[in-house]
Amino acid sequence: MIGLSVKAADGKGNFRNVKPGDNVCIAAGSRVSLTLRNFDGAAGAPVVFRNFGGAVVFDGSAKVALKVQSTSHLRLTGSGEPPVKYGLQVRGTYKSGLKVDSESSDVEIDHIQVGRTTGGRGIELSSKSVRLHSNLIEQAGPPPSPPTGLRVIRVEP
Repeated sequence: MIGLSVKAADGKGNFRNVKPGDNVCIAAGSRVSLTLRNFDGAAGAPVVFRNFGGAVVFDGSAKVALKVQSTSHLRLTGSGEPPVKYGLQVRGTYKSGLKVDSESSDVEIDHIQVGRTTGGRGIELSSKSVRLHSNLIEQAGPPPSPPTGLRVIRVEP
């Protein structure tokens, strides 16, 4: 379980016991940011991160609300509590709501709602092999500048 006081979950550090196919719950409630780094699942057995106990709401001010770094075969889902359509929600003042870096690959992202990102980037991707589905991006970017709900920097096969 990733509690509300955890700012970074590291597969080579504080969460080193997580293995391919494991489900890791993210506690419901309000938080400023969270980084998920150094997790390695496997084809057919990704490490799954999901909300637990209701919605996880990122409501603060930081460069990035939710960051995925140096991971492979990972699923990030807000479908952990069926009555909640988007169990991972970004509502704060962020340059990017969700960012997946270039050192990550084979990432699936679903049931995330991103809004009010002041940098104009709802979801920012620069990783290899990303699958996005069942997400909602709204009000990305400060007026009057044009929003960029989804920014793909570089995706390699």
